[in-house]
Amino acid sequence: MADKLVDVLRENPNMKCRGMRHELQKFGVNPSYMQLYRAKKIAMLSIEGNHATSFGMLTKYAEMVSRTNPGSIFKLQYAHEMEDIPPTPTFKRAFMGLKALRDGFLEGCSPFIGFDGCHMKGPYGGVLLAAVGLDGNNGLYLLAFAIVEVECKDSWGFFFQCLETMLGGFTYDKPWTFMTDRQKGLVECIAEMVPHAINRKCARHIYANLRQTQPGVMVKKLFWGAARAYNASDFNSAMLALRNHKPAAHDWLMNIESVDVSGIPCKHAALAIEHKRDDIELYTDSSFHKSMYIKAYSQKIHAIPDPTFWPSFNVYPESILPPIKRMPGRPKKHRRREVEFDENVPFEEAVRAVKRQRSALVSEIPLECQEGPPLTQPSQVEANAQDGLLTPTNMNPISVQIEVDAAVAAFFEDELNEIYGCYL
Repeated sequence: MADKLVDVLRENPNMKCRGMRHELQKFGVNPSYMQLYRAKKIAMLSIEGNHATSFGMLTKYAEMVSRTNPGSIFKLQYAHEMEDIPPTPTFKRAFMGLKALRDGFLEGCSPFIGFDGCHMKGPYGGVLLAAVGLDGNNGLYLLAFAIVEVECKDSWGFFFQCLETMLGGFTYDKPWTFMTDRQKGLVECIAEMVPHAINRKCARHIYANLRQTQPGVMVKKLFWGAARAYNASDFNSAMLALRNHKPAAHDWLMNIESVDVSGIPCKHAALAIEHKRDDIELYTDSSFHKSMYIKAYSQKIHAIPDPTFWPSFNVYPESILPPIKRMPGRPKKHRRREVEFDENVPFEEAVRAVKRQRSALVSEIPLECQEGPPLTQPSQVEANAQDGLLTPTNMNPISVQIEVDAAVAAFFEDELNEIYGCYL
């Protein structure tokens, strides 16, 4: 039955038991639900592969990475065995950084790196640590990643050591800026290994961590009031109100080191340049130029051949699987949503709503994207129309369109700040 279901499940991996039974009835078979479950498990193993086999091929894969992409780093770290067990290479951690990504980052990206980790699915668990930069178009640029057992100071230290070796050290001649979520040993590793780096925190992630111990609507309101303050007076007022409302939340936030911000905000600078009738492109940083963007993606990543074409590696022993850690309770199937997402709105619908709002700002709006979520506050044109001050007959269409576009732009800016936060 598994052989008959391989092609069907390859096209539709989420097929239910009713659909699989319908496919097998063509061959005169009427299996039970347990038989269908076992057949699907065997078929999916033949399609997606086995975790145990993949872990055993890591040593050979590391050798193939170094052969096909010279200069790349693929480091494996093994766990220490107990005295009564023979010394065998039990997998613990792995780091991978390609030379093409390193050269593109150093030549075409600004010295800005964001760090984060996410839990991996599968029988052996683990955490995927990643370091990403920003290209000239403000797009994410993958730099390196690692697979570790848990997110702690020791695992982040392993990741930083490999990343420092890959980049040739975090020298003082570049203004290195790191963005973190202030989580589980990450801040300590940066302070010890790169003390001269500028460490910025994502406000949305900080609030997500704060909400776990200090929930409340008023805490959220005061936090975002302080995070979005453009002057010291508003910031101090919001923090004072937070201290009076919940001192524990105030003390937790005060442990985050402050960052001195100097200069004029970008909005005011852009208006001043436009007022001078000057070209704003002359004031942009070189990292946003087209030439830098091309340099970031000019390197080539050479493909690794199929394992059937690999040469024999008799000197490399296979890695033993890491121990399985079974958590209590039934395994979760659905992702835990972030704090800022509405629990009553599906994730896909929320993403489509943001895309509809974004398409409303361009000149040519697709027909299927003209409908968006209602504005939280009516625009000035709508308010005047409701009050009888302005009617469609005596309104100028151009001025009405400008007012509506301004309202949509303001709403879209507030939504982006609410979803993605700002950086402290």
